Amino acid sequence: MHYRACVSLTRRGLSLVELLVVIAIIGLLMAVLLPAVQSARASANNSACLNNLRQIGLALQHYESAYEKYPRGGQHADLLPYLEQSQRLGRGQQVDTPPPVLLCPAENRRDPIQGSNTQIYTLGSNYAFSRGRWVVDTHDETPFSGRYRADQVKDGLTNTLALAEVKLSTPLLAQYTGLTRRPPTDSATFQNAAGTRYFLSSDGVNRSHTRWRDQAVEQVGFTTTFPPGTAVTYSVDDNVFDINVVGINGMFAAITARSHHGPWANVVFLDARVRPISGAIRAAEWQALSTPSGQEAMDSLP
Repeated sequence: MHYRACVSLTRRGLSLVELLVVIAIIGLLMAVLLPAVQSARASANNSACLNNLRQIGLALQHYESAYEKYPRGGQHADLLPYLEQSQRLGRGQQVDTPPPVLLCPAENRRDPIQGSNTQIYTLGSNYAFSRGRWVVDTHDETPFSGRYRADQVKDGLTNTLALAEVKLSTPLLAQYTGLTRRPPTDSATFQNAAGTRYFLSSDGVNRSHTRWRDQAVEQVGFTTTFPPGTAVTYSVDDNVFDINVVGINGMFAAITARSHHGPWANVVFLDARVRPISGAIRAAEWQALSTPSGQEAMDSLP
């Protein structure tokens, strides 16, 4: 008679100490990997933002070739046929949002807000046209005065700004008085200045960069009054706002380029070249980049 030895196998679970060690290891791995993932995502968003600007720059070149001039004031709707977005030329009945190419991937304000017509909800664009240094839309300040062809830009297409990044729904000080044609040199100039304040989120489309089809400088433009990312502060009670400023009738404006990516602003030049411009750039150089025919001497850009 043969006997088969029976071996009893028992399962042993993890002890509390072992479980805590496993959890600690997983937590450590997450702590190591999460910043890398976030950095990769931020880099991808920045690359996508530059690609958006590149597409807009190429569309602007096609527009100039077709009409032999750049669009007056800069209007995104003018470029839609060259961005393969002709279907958006008609206003929607309920929501009037820009095509994805006009929104930075890092922008967190994506909900359209109610406009003056209660049936229309609208949103701004993260890419604004260069409208001058301080005095808006004059011939010597911007290529978008309505009179420039590419061959009339004496500073060269590679040295003249077309568009730059801005942030949607930026607080706005409008109808500011007491302005002169000389650009302010101190970003604290407007602290406690008189004017109409649109600072709160409840102010809706009256804030900057909330209406992508508009032609107003505070909606689809920027100026080079201050370098990218400069904080233009205005205090109300215990709240400090980083604002844009527009004078009466929009003749003067400090609409600052701002980015969600870092202390710089991604820009596209008239030749469709894209690059970030550091906030450390000298104000005079930044302002020179917006003029089409100033023939200013330029140093290497930061």
